[in-house]
Amino acid sequence: MKKPVKLIEIIDGMESQTDETRAYLNIETGEIVLISDEEFSAAEEKHALESYPEWQRAFRRFKDTVARFRIEDDWHKFRDAKFKELAIEWCEDNKIEYIDDL
Repeated sequence: MKKPVKLIEIIDGMESQTDETRAYLNIETGEIVLISDEEFSAAEEKHALESYPEWQRAFRRFKDTVARFRIEDDWHKFRDAKFKELAIEWCEDNKIEYIDDL
């Protein structure tokens, strides 16, 4: 029997992903596993994101603008709500039982 996964663990996995690390769900145990690009490249060809430096600068500008308008709390509430929405949608789309612990 597959173990239900906690939404907070899915969201933590989503937030833990970086350009070099991906998060995966073990649907048998409910465990989130982080895998580096080096580990992943054995199974899939790696494609470089040529515009990464521009993306990085764009995110920095976004964060600076949020701070300048002093809306950090509003931004974090919005982001957290969207992460929860995405996690629930992903679980439902993939027929994964989840526990709403948020």
